[in-house]
Amino acid sequence: MSTLIGVAVLPNGTDLPSTLAPLGVTLRGSARGERGVFVHVDSWHRAQTLAPRISAATKGTVFSVLTQTSADVYVVGEYAAGELLRQISFDRDQGGWLPPIGAPRPWETDFHLALPVDEFLDRMADEDDRSDDDLDAGRRAHQARKLDQLPRLPAASDAQIHAFLTGLGIDLREEATARCRKPGILQKLFGR
Repeated sequence: MSTLIGVAVLPNGTDLPSTLAPLGVTLRGSARGERGVFVHVDSWHRAQTLAPRISAATKGTVFSVLTQTSADVYVVGEYAAGELLRQISFDRDQGGWLPPIGAPRPWETDFHLALPVDEFLDRMADEDDRSDDDLDAGRRAHQARKLDQLPRLPAASDAQIHAFLTGLGIDLREEATARCRKPGILQKLFGR
């Protein structure tokens, strides 16, 4: 069981330490802006409020991320210029993939096909109602990088989200991440 909650900040040449500091974000050890950084936060609400602020401050693209493996809940939202462009969500208890928010985005193919083909097919095969024809279609779709060739999207996974973030240049090793401190009482009261 694992949980990952935060904001993936893509590299765009911004001086991340000085840009993120006013937002309460501190980069750790080897975290540098040139590779991208994952900002850990303490709640999904905090990730959703921090992501648009970071995207506006960096004038770049960020992704809010939630993985909770014990409940099979996975959410990824893309923000640019302070606005949510797209959010996709998977919740096992609500029947799988939920209706997305926003228009489809190019990164979704990389997200859904982030795992190596054999691991992707193993995950598809774990779904009880998948046929051999589904797996063959999954192999062809993965090789062609075409989501529309899948009979339906496979369930999301923690490994998939980690592979997607790594593909974006986000280093998830603890020493290469950042933390966002909780706002103090004065900041809550006066916004400072």
